Amino acid sequence: MVCLVRQILEISSIGQLEETHWQNKDQLIVVEFYVSGTPDCNSSVEEFEALNSKYGIEKQALFVRINFELEPACKEIYDVDVFPSYKLFWNNETLCEISGMDKENLEKAIVENLRGPAAERVADRGSDDYFDPR
Repeated sequence: MVCLVRQILEISSIGQLEETHWQNKDQLIVVEFYVSGTPDCNSSVEEFEALNSKYGIEKQALFVRINFELEPACKEIYDVDVFPSYKLFWNNETLCEISGMDKENLEKAIVENLRGPAAERVADRGSDDYFDPR
C-alpha cells in the first residue's frame, strides 16, 4: 500500500488562503503563520514538516504556511501577533489557535479535530449522551 503525503502548501496572500479554504471543504486545514529568518520560525520548520508527514497522509489534513512578510494583513485579519502561530480551520471556521511552536498541543489539537470539529463529533454521538430530566 502506498501512502501519499502532500507537500506543505506555501501561500503568499490572504486571497490564496481563502481560496484554499473553499477548495478543501470538510477537511482540517493547519496554517502556520511565520516570519522567515527568525530563530523561532526557523526551528519550527522541522516540527511542522514532521506533523505534515504524520497527518497529511492520504489527505487527512492540509498543512499550509503563510509568510507574514509577504502578507502583513494577516495580523489584522487572523489576529496573529506571535510568530510562529498556528490556526486550525474546518470549513473556514477557526477551531484552535496556538501561539509559538508547541508541538505537543498542536498535535493534540490536530488529532482532536482531524475528522471535524470536536464539538460536532460529540453532538453526533446521539442518545448515549442525552439526559432527559423528566
